[in-house]
Amino acid sequence: MANLEDAPGTGQLRQELTGLQILLIVLSALIGAGIYMTDVDALQLVGPLGLLVAFLILSVIAACIGETVSHLVQLFPTPNAVFEYVYNFVDHELGWVVGFSYWYAWVTTFALEMLTAASITEYWGLNHIAIGVIFYVAVPVLCIVINSIHVKYFGWIETAGGLLKVLLIMILAIAFYAVAGKCEWTGNREQQQYVFLPSSRNSTTLTQLIVAIGRGFVPNPDYTNSTGTAFCMALPLVAWKFGGIESTTMAAFEAKTVGDIALASRSIHWILIVLYFFYTLGVMFTVPWDASDLTSFHPWVNITKAANDSNSRLFGTFDRLDSCNKSTIGVVKGVCNIHRPQDGGPNPDVSGLANFVNAVLLYSVISCGNAALYMASRTLYGLASSERVRRKGISNPVIRYLGSTRPGTGVPFYAVVFSWLIFCWAPFLGFASGGDWPALADMRQFLFFTSSMAYIVVWASLCLAFIRFRSWCNYCANGLRDLDGDSRHHYQDYISKGRIVTKGILPQPLAAWTGLVGCFLLVIASSSVWWNIRPQNGDIGGISDAWSVSVYFLEGFLLVLWAILKVWNGNWNKVWWVSKDRNPSNPEMLRDCIDNLNSAWNKAAEREQQIEESHEFVAWGANGALNGHAAQRMSSARSDLGPTDRGP
Repeated sequence: MANLEDAPGTGQLRQELTGLQILLIVLSALIGAGIYMTDVDALQLVGPLGLLVAFLILSVIAACIGETVSHLVQLFPTPNAVFEYVYNFVDHELGWVVGFSYWYAWVTTFALEMLTAASITEYWGLNHIAIGVIFYVAVPVLCIVINSIHVKYFGWIETAGGLLKVLLIMILAIAFYAVAGKCEWTGNREQQQYVFLPSSRNSTTLTQLIVAIGRGFVPNPDYTNSTGTAFCMALPLVAWKFGGIESTTMAAFEAKTVGDIALASRSIHWILIVLYFFYTLGVMFTVPWDASDLTSFHPWVNITKAANDSNSRLFGTFDRLDSCNKSTIGVVKGVCNIHRPQDGGPNPDVSGLANFVNAVLLYSVISCGNAALYMASRTLYGLASSERVRRKGISNPVIRYLGSTRPGTGVPFYAVVFSWLIFCWAPFLGFASGGDWPALADMRQFLFFTSSMAYIVVWASLCLAFIRFRSWCNYCANGLRDLDGDSRHHYQDYISKGRIVTKGILPQPLAAWTGLVGCFLLVIASSSVWWNIRPQNGDIGGISDAWSVSVYFLEGFLLVLWAILKVWNGNWNKVWWVSKDRNPSNPEMLRDCIDNLNSAWNKAAEREQQIEESHEFVAWGANGALNGHAAQRMSSARSDLGPTDRGP
């Protein structure tokens, strides 16, 4: 008897992940280049107090978004959840736009993680050809292979990797605190030099940091003299490291039980905030916020030096410099310069620690890239396999492949490969004939800021979806109670004033409103690069044209896409949001939305039980007994399903 999972037309994601696996997969997707890079950028842009305040503001927004997403995924653990929530509760066309935005956020994250991994190895002086082969070809192919195996094994790989990453980031934070207690800074922006020296009795990095915080916000004059502008510029930078806080929505459908979803979704944002807080403090202790030579803004590569060196091939420029200055990573430079004589070379006693920090960073960004590819592929698969695509009569073979899974594994292999192909060409831009280094730098900045904006768009849409869902349920409260009757659906569980079936810490809908308002403030703050800033001027800093253009580029593109879909679907003259039931006593529309969102999970649970029963059927058939019992239970499993299992 053939496996049901291999039968034609049953290409669905497998429900194999435990709560711990989901939690650590999401942590793997979150802990990457963002935490190691953007903290340093914000620190040098607005000083220690500015970074600390920006982090606290983003932590509040992230916690509110995480709580809101947790409620949604506990209520509706549906595939392609980001799209479905917005489609059902906000606007049909906006659902497609937000789904695309979410996929774009993850594919750009994957590309940026690979670029960052290559940049990290500058510290070890690898040949540019070796770096290109390893991080632009071999590592992405390895990520594709890992993402193509059975989700059960992928889950265990990411579980081990995520746990290791959490341990490493804690070790780094402790090491930074130890350094801060024994050393002091010397140097500043004017001296163009920074080193760690053994501390005197009355001066340590900690005491110096406290003094620096007491100075308030300190804008970097290389970019702006305005404190407000510098702080607003730092907010979107810090926001990027929280990108993915909502990603339990993508892994929820592959969870074994709703309890597994609840474990991950309720805790991920709090765990992340605690980890980020202790690491950010360590960075503030270790990285010299007022040293101009520490790192360029967005320090993936020193583009200025490469552009001025006709013989440079991306990484060869740094061979003439000492080992500390080969790195473009601020944290690595800070550690490398511990106990360094002011007029001498790096202290060999700290080379081991610097190498360890660099290795941790390299592992973290590669692991993050691997998880980002997982998120991107699941998002693309969900969009391409949607029933609504088939209802539109779209039968493009490319879409059919992107919406299919591999037999036996339940992995959307074609979606994995396609998500890699979109930006696989970007790293090779610097290796083109003549080496167009400024173009490579502009591409990186463009991808970074558009990715950050994509996450913010998704956050705002999810908060709005939750707000409208709760409002709709309360509006139809009496009707939902009447729908229950003697059935087992318990529609009254969706009424916020009734029995709460989801768990969280922050009060709702206050948390959702806070997250929504916070996202709009972040969008406004991102325009600060158009305010009182300095234009780019060689190696002095300033705001590049790519940075300025990328601020609202994605939002503009999404608005155009939304308008095109409105016209194509003939909904241009309709109200932009999903209409509520006109008769709250008979909420048919709300009931259908709830049933449709639940049906995918129930049908998948039925399918998993059928697969399990088919395995038992084969085993018993070999013994020549009890064959009919397995088939009978399979039939019973199907008959137990209620009317909520209607397809969309």
